[in-house]
Amino acid sequence: MPNIKDSVLRYLLIDSRLRTESKPGHEELRDYLEEQFAEISKDKHLFTKLTVKKDLKDMRKFFSAPVHFSFRENSYRYEDNTYTFLNLPPGILERITLHLKLQYLWGDRVNPNIQIQFEKIPTSEGYNYIPIIAEALCQKKALSVKYKAASAKRSSTLILHPQGVKEHQKKFFLLATKDKEREVRPYDVTCLLEQPVILEKEAFKAKDFSVESFKIESNS
Repeated sequence: MPNIKDSVLRYLLIDSRLRTESKPGHEELRDYLEEQFAEISKDKHLFTKLTVKKDLKDMRKFFSAPVHFSFRENSYRYEDNTYTFLNLPPGILERITLHLKLQYLWGDRVNPNIQIQFEKIPTSEGYNYIPIIAEALCQKKALSVKYKAASAKRSSTLILHPQGVKEHQKKFFLLATKDKEREVRPYDVTCLLEQPVILEKEAFKAKDFSVESFKIESNS
């Protein structure tokens, strides 16, 4: 029986790729799917040209996606540049994609240390780094991040001990302590310059810390 969650996530990823990359071909779409699934699942997901073609066919048939294939350029594009999957706003599509990725990461694990608090408004930036941060929380591991605050002139590489994630005023914030410190501070995820790296180092757990009670306004 087909895995519906797999299919929906593939549709969302293909839609995002068609909207953000100029005319990808079969190989580019296949490689992109494999890269995305590799980030969220320990099981190896291999996709074929037939998988991509079937997904695109299903998107046309069931969701009226205006997918056009150019034989001359051997590539795909949307004939209607304003189309999005299910005609949903990009912000909502990104939120759905994020939740599906987190489901893959968590699986059947019940972990009280996964503390991610979302707002109701689904338009936040920085969602692309949340899965790797969630995995660090699952594993109770420290993160190495390249960070440049909005007011800073230069970037710096930090070792952070993640305590949770909080969505606030259309942005995601990583709540963490710096290495050899104990104060929890918010780090704007949009200020990360590249994908965080999970370290072997065990993350320090801030005593009596609560994502819900953390006030970003008074700590930023």
